[in-house]
Amino acid sequence: MRTSRFVAVSVLVSVLCGAPLAAPVHISVDTLTGSQEHGAGISVGKGLECYVVAPRHVVEMAEKITVKDLQGNTSTAEPFQDAPAEIDAILLKVEQDHRLDCPED
Repeated sequence: MRTSRFVAVSVLVSVLCGAPLAAPVHISVDTLTGSQEHGAGISVGKGLECYVVAPRHVVEMAEKITVKDLQGNTSTAEPFQDAPAEIDAILLKVEQDHRLDCPED
């Protein structure tokens, strides 16, 4: 668990600090109340893993999170780790079998 927390924090920090290898994605959220939220994020790879940095306020009531890259590839994602409270960001982990543009950092 400690290793995965370190990976999550390092991915989040590198993306928030302007990592050169990141791809824009569109985020669609089906909420627990039945409404939909939309936002934008950035995908970045870490080894075989793919993560998306997303606005926390977009996904905080999520029942299902769908991520779509610029080529039209879609995948689902789950919340993985929050950023510090003063930053409106959350790290999402994309499902393993994805086809998203997820550049390795």
